[in-house]
Amino acid sequence: EIRLSLVGSEMCIRDRENTVSGAFGSFDDAQDWFMNQLPNENGRFEVANSDKDLTSFSGDRTGYHIELHDNNRDGDTKVGDFYIDSNNGKVYKSDEHGKTFAEYDFSDFK
Repeated sequence: EIRLSLVGSEMCIRDRENTVSGAFGSFDDAQDWFMNQLPNENGRFEVANSDKDLTSFSGDRTGYHIELHDNNRDGDTKVGDFYIDSNNGKVYKSDEHGKTFAEYDFSDFK
């Protein structure tokens, strides 16, 4: 049972549990989780897409599309297109043509 009075770290624990099960209530929830996986460098990264609907990708999968940009690389440079699977919460990165998708673990940011 989740009480409406949860705040601070209690909310973080609840949100983390939702991530493990792959349950994101909205694009904004998925985007917030995704951005929290990146280094916190004062606005360095931003999501450039405006479509917040579930998107089909990699055949039969659906998820939230994140077009990530890096503002510190010679201005605004696109990092890539990422998809957060709506069924399992896994992140996939597409190739530059949007034809192939590989599971993504954020290791290049660590």
